[in-house]
Amino acid sequence: MACRLLTTLVSWVLTLQVMAQYDLYVSLLEDGTLEETVDLITEKAHHSVRSMKVNGPINGTDMMFIRDMCGVRDLDTPTDGQLRILDLTDAYVVESPAVYLSMYGVDFTTQDSHFGSGFLYNCQQLEKVFLPMGINSIDTLAFAMCSSLKEMMIPDGVTHIGYGAFYGCSNLHYLSIPDLVSDVEEGAFQYMDNLEELSLGDAVASLDNAAILGDKRLQIINLGNRFKDYSPVMFYNAPSLSYVNVTPGNPYYCSLDGVLFSFSKDSLMVFPPVSPLTNYEVPEEVRHISPYAFCNASKLRSVVMPDSMLVIDTLAFYGCSSLSDIQLNEGLKALRLGAFANTVGEASSLAEISLPSTVDEIDGGAFLFQTANIRVSEQNEHYASDDSGILYDKEKTVVCHVPCVISQLELAQTVDSVAPYAFAGTSVPVVYLCDQVKHIGNGAFLCATSHQITLGYGIEDIGEWIVDGCAQLKSLYCFASPKDNLMAAEAFYDHSGNVGRQCVLYVLPGNTNVFMQKKGFADADGNSYFSAVREMDGADDIRTAERHGVSSGLVYDLKGQVIPTSQKGVRIVVLPDGKGIKTIER
Repeated sequence: MACRLLTTLVSWVLTLQVMAQYDLYVSLLEDGTLEETVDLITEKAHHSVRSMKVNGPINGTDMMFIRDMCGVRDLDTPTDGQLRILDLTDAYVVESPAVYLSMYGVDFTTQDSHFGSGFLYNCQQLEKVFLPMGINSIDTLAFAMCSSLKEMMIPDGVTHIGYGAFYGCSNLHYLSIPDLVSDVEEGAFQYMDNLEELSLGDAVASLDNAAILGDKRLQIINLGNRFKDYSPVMFYNAPSLSYVNVTPGNPYYCSLDGVLFSFSKDSLMVFPPVSPLTNYEVPEEVRHISPYAFCNASKLRSVVMPDSMLVIDTLAFYGCSSLSDIQLNEGLKALRLGAFANTVGEASSLAEISLPSTVDEIDGGAFLFQTANIRVSEQNEHYASDDSGILYDKEKTVVCHVPCVISQLELAQTVDSVAPYAFAGTSVPVVYLCDQVKHIGNGAFLCATSHQITLGYGIEDIGEWIVDGCAQLKSLYCFASPKDNLMAAEAFYDHSGNVGRQCVLYVLPGNTNVFMQKKGFADADGNSYFSAVREMDGADDIRTAERHGVSSGLVYDLKGQVIPTSQKGVRIVVLPDGKGIKTIER
């Protein structure tokens, strides 16, 4: 008897202590009765309550009332509610047909053991929430836009986290996902502006590409021992990430000094954007730099590749603004698209990139927007470079990359092809492709600042979007009439629309109607990709000028041949921009 009495007294003392922590302590016997119970036990208006603990069953009617106490009704209708702290530890959610929220045409009702979709959506005043211990799911947008939420803990029994569950919880600094959670839906942790550390439990196998999008202060992410579906783009969205750690025992990945590797260490997966390792030697076992691996590593200054390295993959070093020294190894075989891409319009800290003799595969665009000169070992059997740092294939028939800092261009006379993205971002004002050039790859002049491009008679095929983003392009002279079956349908389409607004296409006499309807130069409805199509000898304001009056360094005749400077008294036709010199009058 004495023992039972002592237990009862202790229970009452603990209960009184709990009650003292909150403005309101509510114990429910039946779901749907929260509002009437609150009105019975408090002398104050429920809108004045700043902290509340609830135990017992709750349903949709109760959740609607809780939202009202939190300062919001429906999606965004404000109320006078002042609730800042909500403790539902001893509450449990029961199924009910009562609608607590309508969102985008959908009425939401409660389900057993679910912290339901939008339960606390847009409750921007809430600072602390303690979830029911018996829930197994946190559903879609359950905490979305709880921008003042600073403290909450996910119960150990939760197995599922829904779409955008914590979207916009911008004041949470730390979030730990329990070990039973195996399913994390898309965008669960987006725009948690102040989140500094995210720990994933052992059952989380994957996150979507945009899972941590907008988490601009996230410094540490801890991966559990079953995490296996790595997404290369995911970490691109965390600009402050310093460490990626992996729980020992994970059979798929491992980490060393906060850098993520495949389990066997043959692939370097993620070098965090603000890793403290500013001068980095890649471990000897590594054979492959994964896509985006060093992407936006803004503090990285130098990298040394091991003898084992074979492949540097897509956009691996994109945005490494401080990288001034990269030492590539003999044995390196391939560089993928954008491997050393630079930010368009910005000078790279790399003055030069030296390619070893063993490189035998370079994707078009491997040096996208790169300002560094490319130097190739003379022993390389597949590639060569010239004194200007321009990259070619070994025979110099294909121009592979032109450094963006080059302002005056002189290509090898043997060139017959332009590789994809070869001139991307270049600052060459006038580009002339002579008659022997036959092939132009996708995005060849992407975002170049050229104001004039000339295509010679020999052009046979043209890839997609070759002048996309060329905001300064004013005139395109085309001496060729490329074959329709070799022309990309959107060869001269520009997503920004600048080419269509301001660039004039000049064609040979009698070819206007052909080009007005030609695939690649016009869309499927016959609308030209250019502001106008004009014939070269009928352009507005054509004038004649003496040879000595021409400011251009090189002068070409109608067939694209250079006019010898020894010619005396030659008269030429100058097109409207004063630089498109094309015909000779004797």
